[in-house]
Amino acid sequence: MIIVNVLLTLLFGTTSSFFILTNFLTWLGVWKIFKKCGATPWHAVIPYYREYVMAECAGREAEGRVVFVSTIISSLCSVINIFLSSRNIVWVFVDITQIVTGLVVLIYELR
Repeated sequence: MIIVNVLLTLLFGTTSSFFILTNFLTWLGVWKIFKKCGATPWHAVIPYYREYVMAECAGREAEGRVVFVSTIISSLCSVINIFLSSRNIVWVFVDITQIVTGLVVLIYELR
């Protein structure tokens, strides 16, 4: 079960069925956006690279790199949290890192 949770977290960013469905609908929308802006549409399915390509379409490649790296760090923190069973100092550090990277992604995506 842990392997399934890790794969779902890496591919969709969550293990919740509602957010997996939401992420799938996002893929469909981004696919159409990529077709319109001339990017390769199947890049919408690649979990972390999609943010970078989206930023390229918007003419903000440098910001796309920040979102790309922040999204990867946030997902890695989620995977680490799956394996941490006790709440210790490592757990707190991982959660703080995940919150900060999530805020960075939110700010850059809103821009």
